[in-house]
Amino acid sequence: MSQRMRQIVDATVIATMASFLVVAAVGCSAAAPEVDQVESDPLSDGAENVRLVGHNDLQGRQSLQLTTRSDEANGNWAYVGHQPNDRPGDDEPQMNAITGEAEINGTSVLDITDPANPTLQWHIPGISRGNHRAVSVVYDYTHDESDRDYLVRSADTGEDFRFQIFDITDRATDPEAITLVSEITGTPPDSCGPGCGGPFIIRAHKGFWSEESGYYYTASGEPGFRNTLLHIWDLRDPTDPQFVSRAWLPGMKDTEDEASRQKNARATAGVWLRAYDRFKKSGRRDLARRALDRLAKVPGYAQVAKDKRRALAKTDAGGGPKKVPAAAERSFSREAPSKAKSKATKKK
Repeated sequence: MSQRMRQIVDATVIATMASFLVVAAVGCSAAAPEVDQVESDPLSDGAENVRLVGHNDLQGRQSLQLTTRSDEANGNWAYVGHQPNDRPGDDEPQMNAITGEAEINGTSVLDITDPANPTLQWHIPGISRGNHRAVSVVYDYTHDESDRDYLVRSADTGEDFRFQIFDITDRATDPEAITLVSEITGTPPDSCGPGCGGPFIIRAHKGFWSEESGYYYTASGEPGFRNTLLHIWDLRDPTDPQFVSRAWLPGMKDTEDEASRQKNARATAGVWLRAYDRFKKSGRRDLARRALDRLAKVPGYAQVAKDKRRALAKTDAGGGPKKVPAAAERSFSREAPSKAKSKATKKK
């Protein structure tokens, strides 16, 4: 690699709210920085072991995520993901001097071959309230045998969640040829159960596109889940994205609430059924009936308790139930307590 290319690769590009800064390392040392360091870098308000080389104001567009790529074949580029500006009228289009059009904040493409003068080559307009803060690129794509370059960005907020894929191959010679080739707007409906899956909700946040595998991994939301989860997409043909799979943490899926309630109900019912059996076998029928009273309050087990109460009545000998000794009353609390009573008993 040439000395000039090493200088480019070593450059670090920082996107801020209204400026694009390129800084180069000037050496690190365990010793304390020189007191006059700020004075030696008149372009910077303050720096430690770095030096400001150049900047671009990005047409006043607020920025977040930045991706840089640099190689002999494709040149030296920075791709900046923009979001709405933090000021009144945050979705107001900004003037793009290249096209002469007012454009909503989207994605900026900069040539950083000369770090001192990073050049805004093109701005890909955004969609209203889109928040296109996440951006990544793949070069010389081989999965579709095109050897073309692609950029994918998010539309993360508002009401129109999606991931957009652009062909950026001609960014250096004909940036107007940058074109949208496809969009990912959601998962297949009912692909994870009735009502589960469909157009993105909550957000289409960020993603990673693997050049090696051709798969794209996103953090995005869909019907049937309470928050964003992992979605996997096949982008080996960028013009025709295909849904592959999803992964989530236990409890994130809406139907898991019902499954959890059922599991808890089974566990609670088991406690009272075992208590009922013990009391019945020991002849303590009043306590057995109390266990059934508790069982009847467990969701889904009222009929079970009713049937067992009916069966218990048929086996009762003539006459009323025997008086339950005080010791047996205490036994009921010990053998089939609630968690709260159990803790109270232990403390005593």
